[in-house]
Amino acid sequence: MTRLLLLPVPILFLAAAWSCGELGLEGRSDEELVALLSHELWRTREEARQQLVARGPDRVVRLLLEEWERTGDPLVRDRIAFILHPWGAFAIGDRAVPVLAALVAFNRHLTEALPEIRSAPEPDLQKISEGIVRRFGTLMEVLRMEIDGELVRYRDHLVSSVIHLRLVLKRADRARAIGAVAEMSRKIAQRIEAHGDLDRDGLPTSWELEHDLDPFLDDSQFDPDGDGRSNLEEYRQNRDPGVSD
Repeated sequence: MTRLLLLPVPILFLAAAWSCGELGLEGRSDEELVALLSHELWRTREEARQQLVARGPDRVVRLLLEEWERTGDPLVRDRIAFILHPWGAFAIGDRAVPVLAALVAFNRHLTEALPEIRSAPEPDLQKISEGIVRRFGTLMEVLRMEIDGELVRYRDHLVSSVIHLRLVLKRADRARAIGAVAEMSRKIAQRIEAHGDLDRDGLPTSWELEHDLDPFLDDSQFDPDGDGRSNLEEYRQNRDPGVSD
């Protein structure tokens, strides 16, 4: 309760009243909602976060970023991370790019590069390395602005993995390169799968991203390819929801 005692009385009243189910948060200011991110009750914190996300977190995150840069208060950093969780997107205007989608795209490239590494002539291994690094640069454009400490550590781990891969490809050490790509791809896939089913529509987030579906919308009954099978049926039958068959 220590943090709550520091909040203005009106906000304390708001939090207490809402937690009893007597008050919604739709009409509250951004500042009030941000203050409620420190509330002890999970329900209150989550509702405040959802309200901020529904409004579009751009302006709120900008405001908090300015405060964080000015004060260095780690609580401000934590609030930004909580607003964005679990989407993993750093929402700054039109630069908002989902981290999960970027990871899926990079992992797809790794998967496609694996058979090439196995069979390509040695002189072509360097070109494959350059292609992977270019794709990795796109992923870094997403991750470089992330402030969540755990994701920063994950980013640094990916950087180390790519540096190792470049080295073994430069040496034409095909066996180690194959192992490095397979291990990196496996760990990325694990992280994607850990997010489960964000919109709870029965379609795993990783599968929706892999097939260009919206992981934040219940599109389980949609039929984008018009073949008479819903997305959920396509998933259960191991089919491509974008290909009519």
